[in-house]
Amino acid sequence: MYNVIVSEGDGMDLGGFRWISSYWAPVLTGIAYYLAALLGVHYTIMPEGIAIAWPPNAVLLTAFLLSPRKTWWLHALAGVGGEFAADLGSFPVWQITGFALVNVGETLFSALLIGRLTRSHPLNLTVKNLGITIGIILVAIAIALYQVINEVMHMSKDDDEDSENNKTEKNQSK
Repeated sequence: MYNVIVSEGDGMDLGGFRWISSYWAPVLTGIAYYLAALLGVHYTIMPEGIAIAWPPNAVLLTAFLLSPRKTWWLHALAGVGGEFAADLGSFPVWQITGFALVNVGETLFSALLIGRLTRSHPLNLTVKNLGITIGIILVAIAIALYQVINEVMHMSKDDDEDSENNKTEKNQSK
């Protein structure tokens, strides 16, 4: 048994969360992932099926960073369950499976990278580690903003091309 959030030395003390034991942490991860996925499915997916942002990955990354590695598979399964529960009815099963594998893979890779850069796991937030983590988060935000801007510009370009094609078709039919 372990506690998800542990304060050691100069780490961050989050007090009231000590009751979250190994039994409840993955359950809470799954519930939080499901709720964030519902938000993502209903409010961030464009008509082309592309999500502008995917909040559940933040939930899963947080779970990975705050729990021992030996329990990551439980959190990963909870994330996969949350993905299926939120996406059923909106996407086919094969596509949900792909989304789940990609999302778990992305967050797992991110957690390993952050753990490697901070040399701390579970994440022990010190001033030095916090600076590195904030730097990583800022890079991730910059990449996400670039993707959103790129997609909006791409959509605008497609709309301009469609408008131009419609004008050409009208002129040819006259």
